[in-house]
Amino acid sequence: MSPAAQALLISWSIPPWTTVGLVLVAVVFARGWRGLKRFRSTLFPRWRLWCFSAGLISLWVAIASPLNSFDAFLLTAHMAQHLLLMLVAPPLVLLGFPAIPLLRGLPRGVAGEALGPYLGWPVLSGLGRAITHPVFCCFIAAVSLIGWHIPAAYDLALSSPGWHQIEHACFFTSSLLFWWPVIQPWPSVGWWPRWTVPIYLLLGAIVNMALAAFLCFCGRVVYPAYTAVPRPFGFSASNDQVAAGAMMWAVGSFIFLGAGAVATFRLLSPAVANLEPAFSELWKPADQTRAARRPFDLVRMPVVGALLRARYGRRALQAGLLLVAVVVIADGLFGHSMAPMSFAGVLPWTYARAFAVIALLAGGNFFCMACPFTLPRELGRRFGGATHNWPHWLRNKWLAAALLVGFFWAYEAFSFWNSPIATARIVVAYFVGAIDSLFRGASFCKYVCPIGQFGFVSSLVSPLQVSAREGAVCARCTTHDCLRGNDRQRGCELQLYLPRKSGSMDCTFCLDCVKACPHDNVGVLALAPAHNLMRDPPRSSVG
Repeated sequence: MSPAAQALLISWSIPPWTTVGLVLVAVVFARGWRGLKRFRSTLFPRWRLWCFSAGLISLWVAIASPLNSFDAFLLTAHMAQHLLLMLVAPPLVLLGFPAIPLLRGLPRGVAGEALGPYLGWPVLSGLGRAITHPVFCCFIAAVSLIGWHIPAAYDLALSSPGWHQIEHACFFTSSLLFWWPVIQPWPSVGWWPRWTVPIYLLLGAIVNMALAAFLCFCGRVVYPAYTAVPRPFGFSASNDQVAAGAMMWAVGSFIFLGAGAVATFRLLSPAVANLEPAFSELWKPADQTRAARRPFDLVRMPVVGALLRARYGRRALQAGLLLVAVVVIADGLFGHSMAPMSFAGVLPWTYARAFAVIALLAGGNFFCMACPFTLPRELGRRFGGATHNWPHWLRNKWLAAALLVGFFWAYEAFSFWNSPIATARIVVAYFVGAIDSLFRGASFCKYVCPIGQFGFVSSLVSPLQVSAREGAVCARCTTHDCLRGNDRQRGCELQLYLPRKSGSMDCTFCLDCVKACPHDNVGVLALAPAHNLMRDPPRSSVG
């Protein structure tokens, strides 16, 4: 290790006033928390004190540790600072529910006489309500993140200690606002229902991934200042930039998606509905508390439910992905040959896979719902197709399993992710293979499609499934339209009988059964994540 690197490793740039300020905040919070715990022990358990303290420590480490010395030499170190300031310290601080403990921890004269009149001021209350709106919070966090990573602004922060501190303050405060709607610290009240939190976090993850992908794949050094300084550890400026982008991508995605998974679990877990009313009202509004006691049904939600139940709702989603597939094919066949510079290299292997995994974790096999590959089948059936039955000897999963294993092998052997033209050919082949218009039912989806098989298995850990709302209604039904169909809507092409259906194996979320049921007894209902891995009931599926 070079002497310069050794010197940087042992250099702690401890800011005295900031350090004293953080210590005083910790003392005030601890004093207030101790008083509140006496009569709010359920609301203020010990872990909230530890979370708040860990948040302050993370903030101090970001600005006082050797990371602060390395940031002028390594983009990786600077990125680690940013992640601490944006994704670690803010949520930990907010998990402590800091507002009331900090007020109670202050001397009574300060809290009552100096701050009291302002806390009751309607203008201040309205301003606080406005800046914690999810739209503003998401927007200001995105502007702060992208704005400070513009080369001119970034170089200004590197060259000026004052601007560097302003940059860090912007990251921390904007991230506090971003995480506010997610954690909703008591006693604040949310603008939107809690089911919007995973979607909100997904938007934050998209912004984070977009910037990280640019740093990884742009093919040039974005910040020239790093080429003019000594390189610690023999790390070139280009490799340093790729490593920083990868760190931002991996750590950021883990935190955003992890928080989304926790939010989904809390929203869907039956334990939430069994909380004492007094406690439930402390972390979400009363109307949401009452809603949590009713079964969650995605198709009954406003806007989203209307789209899913609409006659051409699925076709609209498929048309959007069909347009994306056409762009991928065209750019793969006629566009840039380098994968990072081509839609065919980035969209399918980077963003599409990430969105598919997020959808599986957040709800289920929604990709099958919007799958564009089945549109040619529907078109073929308009011209008199679907007159044969799928061969009995192929009514199993062996063909699909072999195709899935073959794809995984070929993906690594032939580096499809690095060849736009190969990617375009795969998409074309998928469209050709999906034209099973000669056969009744969704034979390609059930017995052939390797993407579908991966989604079916992964959906075992998903928190949503297409299911009957009330078993008694199905028991009285004599027409079984959800399976057979009727004059206005076809039934389940996968031959899944809802009263016996368990989990989402072979379910493509087409929602034909939802529209066909004459009793309006089918929905996309919630269950505990991984519920279907904990039990093994008889299933209405293959065999």
